[in-house]
Amino acid sequence: MNEYYSNQKLSVIIPTLNEADNIKELVSRLVTTLTPCTKEYELIFIDDASSDKTVYEINKLTARLPVSVHPKSGEKGKSFSLIEGFNLAKYELLAMIDADLQYPPEALKQMLGKIIDEQADIVLAHRHKHYEGYIRKFGSKINGYINKHLFGFNYDVQAGLKLFKKETFKKMNFKKVGPWTFDMLFIFQARQLNYKVSMVDINFDKRIHGKSKVNFIKVGFEILAFAIKLKLGYFLETKIKLLNKLWVRQFIKFSMIGVLNTLIDVGIYFILIRSIHFFLVNFILAKAISYIIASINSFIFNRRYTFKSHNTSWLYILPFMSVGAIGLIINVSILDLLVRVAGLNQLYSVIIATLAVLSYNFLFSKFYIFSNSKKK
Repeated sequence: MNEYYSNQKLSVIIPTLNEADNIKELVSRLVTTLTPCTKEYELIFIDDASSDKTVYEINKLTARLPVSVHPKSGEKGKSFSLIEGFNLAKYELLAMIDADLQYPPEALKQMLGKIIDEQADIVLAHRHKHYEGYIRKFGSKINGYINKHLFGFNYDVQAGLKLFKKETFKKMNFKKVGPWTFDMLFIFQARQLNYKVSMVDINFDKRIHGKSKVNFIKVGFEILAFAIKLKLGYFLETKIKLLNKLWVRQFIKFSMIGVLNTLIDVGIYFILIRSIHFFLVNFILAKAISYIIASINSFIFNRRYTFKSHNTSWLYILPFMSVGAIGLIINVSILDLLVRVAGLNQLYSVIIATLAVLSYNFLFSKFYIFSNSKKK
């Protein structure tokens, strides 16, 4: 290791929630990696009210190692844990790593090299190989698609292993961050500030101990909504009066839930046909199951979040699904009419048909299915 590397001082922030079985190995691997690579380092654990022995396991190490643990003082969520940790850090290089051992601590050595040799401001771990379940793989691909096509990011934005200069963090604004959107907001602002971003390929391993605390549907919806909000610009929420109208807010929520449930529909379908041979042969049944699950999820989300119609009877789920099925027929009919009869470009035809059916579904849902919505 170059002597210049070993002159670096590094603060590593580790958010925790019930990771007692992983603490000892994680710290051991971090110490083995960082001791020859840095002049000084510190490992800062931010614990989000763990109910197991996580804090106890960390405290056993504080007497002989540069390790500290701090109870979360702010809101629940990984983003807020990271921000609290970065504000406590005393060194000019900051790193973040999840405590579940799915990200290799050893990658920090190569990432430090990128900061020094390539003069990078930020280095991201890129999950080159995934050893994880179908659902998480699917979620990662969706995140990648959103980041690439909405923002033009060609790197693994949501990876839980990052290394960067403290000055980059200090120049950013995290007032609008959500529980799981630190990564997207961080990289979005980094690009606005013209910081140099580099990557290091890693293997993303299976979790061995403990259970994931991530609700992938909830987190996916949060990230998707936040991505759209970023793309449109922060000013939309406060500067455009139209967004203050109830029906516009509802239409936006309805549209985002529609996108989310389309992804759920497709995801469940491919999981069924690829993991269970019966459904590979009976793919129509697999599609019916995925459509029903996605429709039920759409009903729940729209009932609770879009229209806040807590009094709507569950019996309305059948009309809700029927409206969706009719919408599909209308979509195909409009598309066929525009392309074959009117001779319109296919892309424009798809956009017009989709907007027409989206409006149809929204109006029926608002004024019939959820007509007793609370006006909030």
